[in-house]
Amino acid sequence: MKNPRYIALSALLQVERGANSSQVLDRELKSLPHKDRGFVTELVLGVLRWRGRLDYAIAYLSDRRLEKIEPEVKNALRMGLYQIERMRVPSYAAVKETVNLLKTPWKRSFANAILRGFLREGVKYPERTEPLMYLTHTLSTPEWKALRWLDELGLDGAEKMALYFNSPPPLYLRVNRRKTSAEVLVKALEREGILTEPCREIPLCLKVKKGNPKNSKALRKGFFYIQDIASQMAGFLAAKLASKVWDPCSAPGGKSSHLAELGAEVLASDISFPRMRLALKNFRRLGLRIRVFVGDGEKPPVRGKFPLILLDAPCSSMGIIHRAPEVKWRINPQKLQSLKEKQRKLLERLLPFGERILYVVCTQEREETLSVVEDLTLAEPPKISPENFFLRRGKTLFSNALDFSSDAMFYTVVL
Repeated sequence: MKNPRYIALSALLQVERGANSSQVLDRELKSLPHKDRGFVTELVLGVLRWRGRLDYAIAYLSDRRLEKIEPEVKNALRMGLYQIERMRVPSYAAVKETVNLLKTPWKRSFANAILRGFLREGVKYPERTEPLMYLTHTLSTPEWKALRWLDELGLDGAEKMALYFNSPPPLYLRVNRRKTSAEVLVKALEREGILTEPCREIPLCLKVKKGNPKNSKALRKGFFYIQDIASQMAGFLAAKLASKVWDPCSAPGGKSSHLAELGAEVLASDISFPRMRLALKNFRRLGLRIRVFVGDGEKPPVRGKFPLILLDAPCSSMGIIHRAPEVKWRINPQKLQSLKEKQRKLLERLLPFGERILYVVCTQEREETLSVVEDLTLAEPPKISPENFFLRRGKTLFSNALDFSSDAMFYTVVL
């Protein structure tokens, strides 16, 4: 039987080399019994969320510079510290199992000294009297992001945002109205040990309270699609705007399938063949007939003009860092500027092919939102319930992430 901590360490090393945490976990967890999968998932994502704090503790306790510590040792230490600080793991077990992950005597001795030093002396983390240090090191926020939150929200608001995005997010299910009802789905999931509750004011949406629907029969039968409510709101907005929609960045198919369920005629495409194949698999599972093709949105292979283009543009994903926490350690203002240029180019190339474009990104960084559309003609977004889900700035909308426990997204209609 494979050691779950070894699997967690392997996953963290893969993510550090550039892999996507959700894809790594989906692949690695298959080799583990179900009883260990939750432990590994929490350990990997928790370490990624709290990496800034964990690294501060390592640097505080070590006489070696952080960048000089080998990735294997550093990630093992992060795992050990996270288990001691935030998981119900006895301290002696966290130390012993972490040390045993390492192969050479020197690595084991070094890790043992750091972890026992933490248990013996603890770490004095920066307090609120030093706001930037507090957000960066104590609450594990990249410095550039901490500076922005402090500037925009003040310390209290910045603290709330940091704690929110360092917490495991809720899991939301979009009920497939073409195959079932919310009531029938709730009972079907209960029979599999999965408990849900209706989403607040969001139709045909369930919030998971207990259990893992990703392995359920109901998912395989196409009774639901796993989709955050902020993403579902994009579908409701698009359905209000037109009944014929082209989604040129559709994979893996969440918004396209939602629109089709709502009765729209949808054309779905993506530049990636493997991702488009995944979208097609999802459409078939959900029982939806959606026309698909592989194509580059910057070189639109279509004729005529669509009533609406739903542009779910490639972005930094800074609005979903509670789900993909590695993102916050990879993004910086320079990368945001590069993404802005790509998003603007994509938007300009698509403008001649749509009467309107609903521009959507799962981020609220100014470079990727207001700056992208600042000199374009915008239309008033349609009103949908619940209106207080959105924070309005002129003719643009931001998801009210904190109040609704959703991803942080941006929406606007370009003419």
